[in-house]
Amino acid sequence: AWAAQTVVSRGFYAQKKTWLPTVMGSIVAAASYPLYRWLRIEYGVLGLPVATSVAITVYVTALTATLARMFPNQNAGLISFFIRIIPATAAGIAAGFALDRAVELPWPIAQGALTGGVGGAVFILTCLGLGVAEARAVLAMVGRRLVRGRGP
Repeated sequence: AWAAQTVVSRGFYAQKKTWLPTVMGSIVAAASYPLYRWLRIEYGVLGLPVATSVAITVYVTALTATLARMFPNQNAGLISFFIRIIPATAAGIAAGFALDRAVELPWPIAQGALTGGVGGAVFILTCLGLGVAEARAVLAMVGRRLVRGRGP
């Protein structure tokens, strides 16, 4: 969602509607304050990144829906994309959470890399299984980059 936010917001900037994403972001930030507070109390410092992820996801979803309404003839695949991406996201989060509970490494950076890596892999594999074309495109780009990086 953090990466998508920078892309989706440019659709508004291109139309010289810079205030709309700013106002929407402020509303989401204010509305998510109770979530930040609850997750901080419930899970300590680990609850804050979860709250941030939820807030930015809500914001990007609202931005995307608003932009889609502005261009009704251009968003035929958008609903299909979201129908596929939501279960993939849930699967990735569930896998990361389950692994985080099952395996405890002594170094936080290693723990984060392991759970994030597994969650990301489950997300991509679920996207592929659900036919999300963008997942194939991303994997193809990564593959080309890896091959190019090897040298002669």
